[in-house]
Amino acid sequence: MAQTTDCTRRVAVTGASGGIGAALLKAYAAPGTRIYACARNRDNLEANARTARLYGADVVCETFDVRDDAKLIDWIDRVVGDGDLDVLLINQGVSASAQTTEKGLMPEATADMLREIDVNARADLLAVNEAVRKMIKRKVPGHHFQVGMVSSMASFTGLPSSPGYSASKACVRVFGQAMRRLVAEHNIGVTVICPGFVVSPMSERFVGGKPLMVTADVAAHRIREAMDANRATCVFPKILRWGIALLPLLPEALQAIALKPFDFSVIPDAETQAMQDKTNNNRTDAS
Repeated sequence: MAQTTDCTRRVAVTGASGGIGAALLKAYAAPGTRIYACARNRDNLEANARTARLYGADVVCETFDVRDDAKLIDWIDRVVGDGDLDVLLINQGVSASAQTTEKGLMPEATADMLREIDVNARADLLAVNEAVRKMIKRKVPGHHFQVGMVSSMASFTGLPSSPGYSASKACVRVFGQAMRRLVAEHNIGVTVICPGFVVSPMSERFVGGKPLMVTADVAAHRIREAMDANRATCVFPKILRWGIALLPLLPEALQAIALKPFDFSVIPDAETQAMQDKTNNNRTDAS
């Protein structure tokens, strides 16, 4: 991952294999820009990198699981380089939902809930904490470093359909707010990004209403705009945020009614399905 002097702008993006991450590669792609992109899906990542290269960017891809602390920290250490990284966007995410059983709704499977916390929150906090500490130690005087942390509109209220997801995204939002206040004196900005529904592989597995959903390209444009302006937050769509802000003003019974149209389920992704199959096989073997 050697750096060269012909790159005047350096951007790092996690979760770049699809959805917002893929769109962010295009949004930042330009001649003179080096993009460090990582994800788990090598084929999709390389395909998105090829698109970004058509816009003139130099794209360096790396494939690993952000739950591997050592690999994540090593990647952060290398992309920060000598303190000249301009933008870091932490974007990866997974989702799950409450389960319908003969006894009624059950919370997310424990393995799914832990995965949401690990991927959506723990890895985010680890990556940003490491990056900021390294940038403060190495940063070129006068150089501005902008961090973007992708949270969710779900971070503003607990969604009964997915408590683990709501909690993981709330963790990111609060951490990002605190970090922004901490590091402002070091010419480091932190933007907390709270999108609503965005067209992505994740949203394709979402079964339920998707009000005011936007394309990934629209989302990436709004994120880039907020990051360039060093805004504290990037929340869209605004009308959905205003509706959530009004929830605490309602009695609890009415809050439940207001959230009912947002009930949803999530079709398991490959990892969740594999965990479920393993659990079912173990039960069969034990019977």
